[in-house]
Amino acid sequence: MPITFLTWNIHKEDCLQPLKEIIRDFEVDILLLNESLLDDTQIYQETGLKRIVSSHKKCKLYSKLPATAFYLHNDTISEEILFSCLKIKNDTILVAGVHLPSKLWRNEVTQGEISTDCMRDLNQQQATLNSVQTIIFGDFNMNPFDIGMIKPTGFNSVSDKVTAKKIRKFNKRFYERFYNPTVSLLGDFIPAMGTQKVTGTYYLKSLSNVNERHWNMLDNVLLKGKIIDTLDLTTIQIIQQTNSCKLVDIDKNKIFFSDHLPLLFKLNIK
Repeated sequence: MPITFLTWNIHKEDCLQPLKEIIRDFEVDILLLNESLLDDTQIYQETGLKRIVSSHKKCKLYSKLPATAFYLHNDTISEEILFSCLKIKNDTILVAGVHLPSKLWRNEVTQGEISTDCMRDLNQQQATLNSVQTIIFGDFNMNPFDIGMIKPTGFNSVSDKVTAKKIRKFNKRFYERFYNPTVSLLGDFIPAMGTQKVTGTYYLKSLSNVNERHWNMLDNVLLKGKIIDTLDLTTIQIIQQTNSCKLVDIDKNKIFFSDHLPLLFKLNIK
């Protein structure tokens, strides 16, 4: 059963036209929007994706799946994470949509501490569901190798499947790892195709920090458990354009419609 996910921080802008084209062209099943003021009824009428109603302030989830297959779970327990469940046959998968504090207002150390709090909430939800499979996706506001993404008490993510399936031992404690396939999107060229591509989902024009980055991969997807092997690596991508909308000008490092670019991936769940 292929399930396509899309996440986009639309920065309170009217992104309905490119959004509905992406949903149609890629047959999106589950959508996470951050900073959205779009009308839920209009999204449903234009795309067939129905809002899973929640009072969560930062994240909005939409789905084409039946209510018995995809539903919320303790959805207001965390300020940064919207928790939901994906039920496929006998498997229960925790699906967490995130929107973490911005680098504009938090330094990397502070973001790392917030990631520890997030993992505490995630572990609690996994325990209540008795689930060892987890999908976390959305606007982390952290790059894949920032401290909050890789430290053992944070998201503890790595860039390869083999390592992700191994338990990490640190300071005599044991931690489960996450797989972060978005690392494969770093770099501005696809050698096999001979084409240039965008190298992140967010461009920051000016920073005063010594570790200044211009293009940032702030939108990520993390996977844990046997769900890792269901990821179709050929599908994970930053959407740069639709049939009628150009979302980024690579030559000018300029993003249109929002300040983030959408991230898409597909899981082939049996």
